[in-house]
Amino acid sequence: MKNNTKKSTIIGISSILLLLCIIQFFYVENAQKFTLNENNMNHLMDTESNPSSGFVLVDPIIADPPSNVYAEIGYSEQSISWTATDSNPDWYTVELQGSGIVAGPTSWASGTAITYDIPDGFALGDYIYIVNFTNDDGDFITDSVTFFVNEDDTHPDITSYHTYKKVSYGYSGQSLSWTATDANPDTYIVELENQIWGLDDQIVAGPLEWESGIAITYDIPDGLDPGDYSYKVIFTDEYDNSALCYTLFTVLERPEPTIGASFEMILIMSLGAVAAIIIAKKKKIHSDLE
Repeated sequence: MKNNTKKSTIIGISSILLLLCIIQFFYVENAQKFTLNENNMNHLMDTESNPSSGFVLVDPIIADPPSNVYAEIGYSEQSISWTATDSNPDWYTVELQGSGIVAGPTSWASGTAITYDIPDGFALGDYIYIVNFTNDDGDFITDSVTFFVNEDDTHPDITSYHTYKKVSYGYSGQSLSWTATDANPDTYIVELENQIWGLDDQIVAGPLEWESGIAITYDIPDGLDPGDYSYKVIFTDEYDNSALCYTLFTVLERPEPTIGASFEMILIMSLGAVAAIIIAKKKKIHSDLE
């Protein structure tokens, strides 16, 4: 009986000691977790009040990422712009996929747009540009924009032209001018429409080269007979897109000759002089007879 009591006492004491050890273990571990969480919270609070403390909450942010860019072959002056924000901006790069970095590393400012000018002359196809904004702590964000170069299917735009011009008979030094715009100008011709049905129009100028936004001029020959003359200009670009415009040139009829007031005055004066001479002679003859 004594042995059983002693054994029970030892088991009870051991159980109590084991329970105390378990309680102590959980207490120490929870205390360490609490201390670590408290330190992390203090670190976060320090970061908010002092961003240079070395802990960054978020990566840089690209505000309103740009859309893809579309252009026709022969394009010019194309560009892509990005704006990023961060409390510790450092540098950025622009990469052309398949070719490598084409801009940077260059410093950037939070909230200030950076612009990359796309080189002229790309062939038909798709070109992917990737921007990378990085801050002082090595955090970064990227964005990609695809630049599409498509075939030119835009016709030249005739922006300045004559629709009708009227001149007097015997005119000289008359001309017609037109202005067109296009990304890839090529040649133009000026035709005089044939007045006889079924016959081809007559090319009177061209093919000649033209420049976008620069006027071309056709000098009309002097001495055309009275009547209507329809001139047609055709602008063509390098991809066979074209635009045309008609101008009606009218030469008025020759005016009928008229006697001016000065001629009438001379005639009256001449008749008066003749009459005076006749009267004078009659008076002289009459006096001689007397």
